[in-house]
Amino acid sequence: MPDERGGGEVAVGELLTHGHRRIGFLTNVDDIPATHGRLLGYQEALRAAGVPFRPELVVVEQSDTPGGYRAARELLGRAERPTALFCFNDRMAMGAYRAAAELGLRIPDDLSVIGFDNQELIAEGLYPGLTTVALPHYEMGAWAVETMVDLLDQPKGARRRTARQVVMPCPLVRRQSVATAPN
Repeated sequence: MPDERGGGEVAVGELLTHGHRRIGFLTNVDDIPATHGRLLGYQEALRAAGVPFRPELVVVEQSDTPGGYRAARELLGRAERPTALFCFNDRMAMGAYRAAAELGLRIPDDLSVIGFDNQELIAEGLYPGLTTVALPHYEMGAWAVETMVDLLDQPKGARRRTARQVVMPCPLVRRQSVATAPN
């Protein structure tokens, strides 16, 4: 399974490295492991950098483009708006791009944005290209095939039948949506 928590830490760590301290998190309303893991990663990265967690910077919405738009409009319409957004997925980031454009904010000059999933049609299609965290689909599939082949190569009586969970890293894919925090 993907390391959702580690992926959240990587995304927020990238924003922190660029000097961002007010980082909004547009997250998913669904009660799934990815929702919890990415929030934990967001919180852990902030804690490790000595930045206090501010619950008011977390907005829960549907994990689609309209949900990302609504969440971003809520955060970006505030007097003390965030300088960066970490989005639960690339679809929410696409909605955040629209909200930023409507408010006259330029990505990445005025607002940095990071997505999650590396949905290439979205991430490469947005302008500027979306920095995002990739899910390790290929690596998970390769591990599953290698594990099955190894299992089938063992004598029938020696085959291990216990399940185990393997967590695989989610790497950052840098494009052009992150810059140094504005003053």
